[in-house]
Amino acid sequence: MLSYAEQFAQLTDKPEPRPYQRKLAAHLLSRRHIVVRAPTGAGKTLSVLAPFILLREQIKVAGLIYVLPLRTLVEAISEEACLLAEPRGLRVAVQTGERADAEFFHDADIIVTTFDQLLSGLLCEPYGLSSKLWNINAAAIAGKMIVFDEFHLMEPDRAFASALFGVKLFKDLCVSVWMTATATSPLVKLIRTTLDAEEVTLSTSEQATLFEGNGISRRIRTHWQETLTPEHVLQHQGRKVLVVVNTVRRAQDLFTQLKDKRPTLLLHSRFFSDDRREKQRILKDSDLTIATQVIEAGVDISSDVLLTEAAPVNALVQRAGRCARFKNESGIIHIYGAPSPTPYTKAQIRAAQDIVEDTDSANPETCRKWVEKAHAEEDRQALIGFRDLQRKREQFVKNKVTGEEQQAGVASFIRPDEDTVRVFVLSDPSSAKPKERQAIQLRRSAVRQYQTRAWVFKDDEWLQGGDTKAAYAVALPPSIARYTKEEGLRLGASGNIESPPKAAKPRPGWGTLAVEHWPAHTENVIKHSLDRMGKEGLPESFADLVTWAAKLHDVGKLQRPWQSWALERQAKRGKPEHRALAHTDYDWKLDRGEPPPHHAAASALYGKHYLDELPERDRTSILLSVLAHHGGSIKGAEPADRLHPNAEDALGQVGLHLPKPISHLDFRSNERATIALSFYDVWPLTAILSRILRLSDQKATAESGYDEP
Repeated sequence: MLSYAEQFAQLTDKPEPRPYQRKLAAHLLSRRHIVVRAPTGAGKTLSVLAPFILLREQIKVAGLIYVLPLRTLVEAISEEACLLAEPRGLRVAVQTGERADAEFFHDADIIVTTFDQLLSGLLCEPYGLSSKLWNINAAAIAGKMIVFDEFHLMEPDRAFASALFGVKLFKDLCVSVWMTATATSPLVKLIRTTLDAEEVTLSTSEQATLFEGNGISRRIRTHWQETLTPEHVLQHQGRKVLVVVNTVRRAQDLFTQLKDKRPTLLLHSRFFSDDRREKQRILKDSDLTIATQVIEAGVDISSDVLLTEAAPVNALVQRAGRCARFKNESGIIHIYGAPSPTPYTKAQIRAAQDIVEDTDSANPETCRKWVEKAHAEEDRQALIGFRDLQRKREQFVKNKVTGEEQQAGVASFIRPDEDTVRVFVLSDPSSAKPKERQAIQLRRSAVRQYQTRAWVFKDDEWLQGGDTKAAYAVALPPSIARYTKEEGLRLGASGNIESPPKAAKPRPGWGTLAVEHWPAHTENVIKHSLDRMGKEGLPESFADLVTWAAKLHDVGKLQRPWQSWALERQAKRGKPEHRALAHTDYDWKLDRGEPPPHHAAASALYGKHYLDELPERDRTSILLSVLAHHGGSIKGAEPADRLHPNAEDALGQVGLHLPKPISHLDFRSNERATIALSFYDVWPLTAILSRILRLSDQKATAESGYDEP
């Protein structure tokens, strides 16, 4: 059998893994959580992709979720993953707001996503999904390997705290890797203590081998009192130049001034996805690139000259990593003053001016010391009261379970200040559907001044002049939103290009929902639940609990009101039934306005009769997963009614006896206190069972021809 080093060499174009990459693989085999501190250009992406691809079965994980701070990085990492994984038969998917290939984080071996997508699901308010699906991704990381790349770009008291909260919930069922070039010691220490994580770093000799030993040389020259101009850029004719500025407007202005004097590529966040992907494809071949922060992390390019505006020290170090990145390269980094501190603070810019100095050896150790000096105390202050930060997230999830109103949305736990909104460029939005057009994510404040001419999407229709503060999507006319493939979106200017169509997502092609008897549906959900448990990477010890949740999830459909509704509906179609039903024949033209009675809460109430011998945690988790398998909560739970006469035979066919009669009992008074008193015992298991049940019920129902999430 080949050693890991030999397999690594076969998989990659490298002769062998670096020492720190070997250590990382060894810790993964021991199922340890890991913090990796390695400089830019050290091969961090490969250090996690390779062990997953080669050692997945030994690590005992069902999939890899690769989490990035920026959407612009997702395509590049997914392409790298595809090159390594697809020849070995593994499927790679992308999950972002604009490309939802894996909206439930399943049925792909490697999923590359943003932390907004993953964390919103862990906190039970998943972006881009119906509110009824609030719990479907709450346990998406259980059974998986999770990589948080460039985690230092997460705000410590927002996304970083949320990520630690989520991983802590499932820390015995997943492995996580936290990778960074510039995180400070307070962040690393908190990960280690919270998750009992191992730290992997490069030794002094390994760093020297990686940098000076590879013939890499970087110089830094500071020009704090000067503003970066086109003339500064043109001084470096004949060399590969990368210019990084702090705002999209600055990047666009520089591009306009330079494009006729030297071939120039512009890259920032305000491009439609197709155009941005094309720019990233040709990025390595560009001799002059003007970019914003989107270039700071995860982009594997190298320049001879880097010209950058003043920024926080950690951002400057990340930018420096795009200069003289590869073996036997030398480069120079010029740092200029910024006309405005936006989007940073004056204090962060002052700290950079005080700490970063001219040097002929901008090596990883020097940069690490600068970052620690500049940001350690800032991060320490942001994490004061970390337990309170965790309690707020706990309460947010509790409120989802109990149905309480939230004071703020999930965005407050992920991004600072304000969230973003999807912006479309459309002259007449009335006939356009947001899911069918490409959009650009902008801060809400950026579109506020155009509110009177904007359309907002609300209640499945576009409204002109609506409130953009809480809109799901905003459309602006081309007369005030100019877009070009070269420059991207510029607000306040007039153009004629509109949001292009989005590639249609293939649909499964399911037919119309057909009549299905209750025992057959229940057995099918049990079968798919056990299969899903394996696909999620969960151990066999979950099998009994998963089976109980599946067996009980539709007991409420055996009530008199539900069965009477179903049997009457079949009789109206001239297809009378007498046995218990789980689904009826469906005709959308005939059946609109005839919703069935609620059944989920009654399923949980009747289910209590079968679970007396289980531990309280297991019993409560099963019942809560049954209660919410159609997106309900405790607060909205309906009382239960008596069972229909056909219930006894249906229950007997799946091995259940007829429970005691129940008449108008309320679920809320029975279970609300339990979830409140034992959150960390009950919620992780509830989230796992809910996810398996919902995905399995979805699959089983689809086999009868109709998707009913």
